[in-house]
Amino acid sequence: MDLFKYLAFAPVALMAALVLYVSRFDGWGAWGAAPLLLLPPLLSIPITTAGVLRFRVDRAAGRPGRATLGLTFVAALPLLWLLLRLAVTR
Repeated sequence: MDLFKYLAFAPVALMAALVLYVSRFDGWGAWGAAPLLLLPPLLSIPITTAGVLRFRVDRAAGRPGRATLGLTFVAALPLLWLLLRLAVTR
């Protein structure tokens, strides 16, 4: 659980840093740097999956998994951001 506590915030921190980096560019530069914004959602997929599995193990053992579920939601935020952007633009 200790490693998961720290890894859960990695996609969100990476997303914030990359959004700031991409927003520095104008025009075609932003289009060129935009694929970098796919890295945090791709990173959040395995971390979110590990969080869901960890939550199921905690629940099966009779422990409340609220902390794990909260960290899983935090790890899934970049993926949810990407899915929301895709839903809105289509």
